[in-house]
Amino acid sequence: MIELIMVIVILGILATTLLSRFADLGRDARIAAVKHMEGTLKTAAALLHSVCMIKTPCATTAGFFYLPYDGRTLLINNTYPEAGDVIGGDQIDTIITQSGFAVVLANNLTTRFDLIGAPNPATCSVAYRQAVSLGEEPTITVTISGC
Repeated sequence: MIELIMVIVILGILATTLLSRFADLGRDARIAAVKHMEGTLKTAAALLHSVCMIKTPCATTAGFFYLPYDGRTLLINNTYPEAGDVIGGDQIDTIITQSGFAVVLANNLTTRFDLIGAPNPATCSVAYRQAVSLGEEPTITVTISGC
């Protein structure tokens, strides 16, 4: 009988230890989703920058340029996708698939992708700040403190 009780106690201790380890998997999954969105934004920006660089006058246009691409009209700003304000044309927020993310226009230069369902979505997000001058790359910032 004492041996049975000892086995149950040991199993309880093991279960408690393992449960605390696996309880944090949700946070790990949210961080992975945010980092995936970061990769998506970097890939989209690099791809469309490449397309712009082979098309004149897009490659030398400072400021806005409407780039026909794949049956769409993309709004390019300083040879990279526009952040996503209301000027028109497809911008970064409509170019990519942002399933699971809420799109927030932080200001006219920055679009933020907040992870839906995170404890604090505004701090479990990726921000895309468009290039503000020719020759500058967009800035993509990951925030995971609220995941």
